[in-house]
Amino acid sequence: APEEPSTESEPAEKESNSAPDAELAYSTVAFPFTDEPVTLEYYLAAPNIPAGGGIDGYADMQVIQDLEAASGVHIYFNEISFAAYTTQFQLMCASGLYPDMMSNVQQYYSTGAVGAYEDEIIIPLNDLLEENAPDFLRLIESKGVTSELKDDNGNILYFVQLLDSLAQKSGCVVRGDWLDALNMDVPETVSQMEDVLVAFKQTYDCQQPLYMTSSNSGANLAGAFGLSGDGTDGGLMQVDGQITTVFVQEEYLDYIQLLHSWFEKGLFSQDYVSTDYDPFAQLEKNLLATNDVGVWSANLNDLPGYDGVAEEGFYLYAVPALVREPGDVLHFNTLSYVENSTVSISTLCQYPELAANWSNYWYTDEGYLQYNYGVQDLTFTFDDAGEVEYTDMVYNNDLGFSGSQFLRLYCLAGQLPGYQAQRRTACFYNELQNQAWDIWTDSLGDSANTIPSGVTLTAEESTEYSNRISDIETYVSENIPKFILGMKPFEEWDEFIDNILASDIDRCVEIYQIALDRYNNR
Repeated sequence: APEEPSTESEPAEKESNSAPDAELAYSTVAFPFTDEPVTLEYYLAAPNIPAGGGIDGYADMQVIQDLEAASGVHIYFNEISFAAYTTQFQLMCASGLYPDMMSNVQQYYSTGAVGAYEDEIIIPLNDLLEENAPDFLRLIESKGVTSELKDDNGNILYFVQLLDSLAQKSGCVVRGDWLDALNMDVPETVSQMEDVLVAFKQTYDCQQPLYMTSSNSGANLAGAFGLSGDGTDGGLMQVDGQITTVFVQEEYLDYIQLLHSWFEKGLFSQDYVSTDYDPFAQLEKNLLATNDVGVWSANLNDLPGYDGVAEEGFYLYAVPALVREPGDVLHFNTLSYVENSTVSISTLCQYPELAANWSNYWYTDEGYLQYNYGVQDLTFTFDDAGEVEYTDMVYNNDLGFSGSQFLRLYCLAGQLPGYQAQRRTACFYNELQNQAWDIWTDSLGDSANTIPSGVTLTAEESTEYSNRISDIETYVSENIPKFILGMKPFEEWDEFIDNILASDIDRCVEIYQIALDRYNNR
């Protein structure tokens, strides 16, 4: 068994973070951006900044003030409360009075960024990138995400938050104290997991060895069977560039039969169908307090919260994404270097070049440091090896904030588009969290059978697809739990599949095939 991980919330010593990576080695910034001061309006949701820190908005942040002083570009941040942003964004667009820059058009405009471009609200960035945003351009090319950012006509419509590395921040955990007491290893295959769950049931009279929810059937086992899911989300996937569905895969029946056998053995509750995801993990904690759960899915930030809930001597291990046989590789890795935070330039912007210069700064080597770590010699310094390390001000601030909270007063990472260092807050994690980060990420395999996130449907395709797939999703959602819980015999399985294949599923596949072909031709 693995060595018992530490569950202390604070690190034993300050850990350093990587300095800018090689992809940033050639970035340069020429200040000022303009000889005459220019003001640009940036329309966006108010920042998520802890109260009581003396920072009321982006304009109060020192990194923003420093960039203004150097560049000559003043940003008026028109900050809208998150709760009101959808409504206010739509009203702003309807007014025709567009700000110079606006965030997350792809999410909040009714027909997405492409629709906003077609309606002459935002401009494509293509002609600006080489001259005014070379660092952003170099990064999207080096990360291989250019096609993901382009629309079907080759337009890049926004700057986007980029990640310097891939990270899976959720996955399965198992009670390590029970596992070690039984002299069992952390499961890596489906059959090993079954052995662990059965042992937990028999030895500890555990009521739910596996905690499942309606959105997490079988601890995300579908990928081990070569499936994109249980079919309740439409069941589409790709194989060698061809869109197909889980419904025609032989392994689909194997997967559902496995879940049925686990239910028959009492390894999870029939109430999973009506159990929704709990972002506060309270249901898992309730079960943990009575020793009635052994394996469940967790988020990285939730892990310290389980300490003190169970009996004395409790600890957890992270579980890798399971495979059917040792050596198998999963093919449904959905991780991307691209996050959803974006900024677009409007058609009414009189200084699009300056808007691009300002946005590009957060992808340069200097901007990368400020974006992620704050102000040099205030919140971070460099050690003798040239690695970034946080100052005592971050670790032991007099506001009583955690290190991660305190950095929100000085850093833009995760708030505005820029180049984010994934490990920038790893030094604030305990040993289990850092182990889980690596185990969950390293076990995900490749994305060979995943439909790329950049595949987009036209408005007409989206409407048709939604109309056709909704009945299929309803039918599958009603019947799959019945098979799993034994309310429907597997003698009716063929009829169930035939009914799906006789529906509009072929047209749904065709729609996505057309979209995938467009994506591959970008």
